[in-house]
Amino acid sequence: MDEPRYDGLIEQWKVELVERCARRMGFLAHEIDDLKQEIVLELIHFKFDNSKSNGAKESTVVQALIMNQLRNKRRGCAREYAKIERYKHLMPRNAESSPSKTPCQLDVQDAFDDLKPIERIVCDRLAEGDSVESIRIQMGCGWHTIDRVVRHLREQFGELELDGWLGK
Repeated sequence: MDEPRYDGLIEQWKVELVERCARRMGFLAHEIDDLKQEIVLELIHFKFDNSKSNGAKESTVVQALIMNQLRNKRRGCAREYAKIERYKHLMPRNAESSPSKTPCQLDVQDAFDDLKPIERIVCDRLAEGDSVESIRIQMGCGWHTIDRVVRHLREQFGELELDGWLGK
């Protein structure tokens, strides 16, 4: 897959700065393209004003904005992982695949293994017959969060042509 291009939207040095800062903060390679897209949107809306910069160069101000965005992203991820740890007990204990599964069941297991932890929990709860409202209450999050996860699960299983395993 080609790397996103921002020709004409933003200076290339800003895009490269986002990538360097993200690498320095320890973000993984597959996360950096998504981060670039989010942060470039912020940078497009940002207008440097030399009279309000208190003597700072544009590159310094841009780097500070990028670092703030990356720190906010890191904090958000940490909160999500902490929430997952709090609700880990909701995941089924027998999540290991058995050798007696059919090829189609193994495809579903592979798809399940590729899910994010929060998606696994929601998928498990749905498989157990819980409603979206019940899952929302158990996890202590908003309806929109669970709805977004369910829509993503449908898309992901649909892309793998496993949507026959999804309830309609």
